Amino acid sequence: MAVLLSSLNVRGLKNNVKRKAMFLFCKEIKANILFLQETHSGKEEETFWKHQWGDSILYSHGTTHSAGVMILFNKFAGRVIDHKSDGMGHWIMVLVEVCEQKIILINVYGYNNRLLNRNMMSNLSKLIAKWSTTYGSTQVITGGDFNLAPNSWLDRQPQRGNQPEHDSIICDFCTTTNMIDYWRMTNPNTKKYTWFSPSNKNVCSRLDYWLVSQTVSSYVTKCETQSTPLTDHCLISLLLSLRKQQRSDNIWKFNNSLLQNEDFCKQVKELKSEINNMSMTNVSKWEWFKYNVKQLAIETGKKVSALRVCEQKNLIEQIHLLCGKPCMTAEESERLQSLQNKLDEVYLIKAKGAYVRSRAKWIEHGEKNSSYFYSLEKRRQTKKKITKLSKDGTIIEEPNKISEEINIFYSNLYKSRTEKENADIFFDMIKDQVKKLEKHG
Repeated sequence: MAVLLSSLNVRGLKNNVKRKAMFLFCKEIKANILFLQETHSGKEEETFWKHQWGDSILYSHGTTHSAGVMILFNKFAGRVIDHKSDGMGHWIMVLVEVCEQKIILINVYGYNNRLLNRNMMSNLSKLIAKWSTTYGSTQVITGGDFNLAPNSWLDRQPQRGNQPEHDSIICDFCTTTNMIDYWRMTNPNTKKYTWFSPSNKNVCSRLDYWLVSQTVSSYVTKCETQSTPLTDHCLISLLLSLRKQQRSDNIWKFNNSLLQNEDFCKQVKELKSEINNMSMTNVSKWEWFKYNVKQLAIETGKKVSALRVCEQKNLIEQIHLLCGKPCMTAEESERLQSLQNKLDEVYLIKAKGAYVRSRAKWIEHGEKNSSYFYSLEKRRQTKKKITKLSKDGTIIEEPNKISEEINIFYSNLYKSRTEKENADIFFDMIKDQVKKLEKHG
């Protein structure tokens, strides 16, 4: 199922004609969920604006001249489970369920004050953690006008500073919530802006973007920016291709035999160099590297498997052809034996793979039939599978929810809780006790 999300700073919707024009534009782009910022809405307009829009709207009101955010739904096939806002027109948080998946959506309009922005993002981080635990969802999408350019060189014109710097507020938020700037991740060195100064078009910034969790990034099929009427901001869109979560007994594991594949190792090294040169945080680089290595391993594994199947099929055909001859020459007999040895090796490789996965304690020397190990592997997988999970006195049996709870538990278990200030204090205390290494040569 395709779900289109769009976000736009509309610069006020109090004017009747402008509001009607904006609503028509939003209908034309056919987004299912729209994040609007700087709506300047009030409690008294809720019913009338909803009637004009023709579908559900969630509000966080600002003043008649500033702030205000809204989330508009348009032919949305899912349902809203919960929602919360700051009551000051700077963010709305909503939990939706679509295609049997729960996703946390956050519409953000950043302050023009860094301290207020830092406090807001810190509060949202805590609320995301709370909702993830309460509702069992690690899928989060945060979008809007953050009023913060992630990179001082790539996302600003003219550039700021003597060297590129990542905005610490956005970096801290992404690190805490395990989210990534999806557009920047897929366009590492591209300069593209979403806000242009009305008085000087040469002054521009990328202030509008999508921050998505790793669990959501695999569903994204398109992330685009387009010009928009009646505002100095561009529309940003995120297209998701959601599918019902299938019951799966397997977790992807890296096939370490690929380390013997020269082509695979070469591509990993190239990928490492490419990502290392990208202008993004080390955490983002590491997450992007892991994601791409996994995709590369899956792709290479499929190619190797396909080649092995072709080889197996070819060997069997040649063996059958030779065996069909009423009388073979000495050369043909020798060739038949060679082909049989190759076929034996193919099945031995299969058996060894199943043997390793099944963790069998023994293997009969010279065993060619791998069916025993395949069945043993399946039995072990069945035994290892968690079919029930107890949480706070409640028994969870649904596979998807069990997977979510396990993900949340280990994400929290291995999440860093060290604050930079505490780390600085620690290193200041020990710096006089640690000997400096002398430089040689």
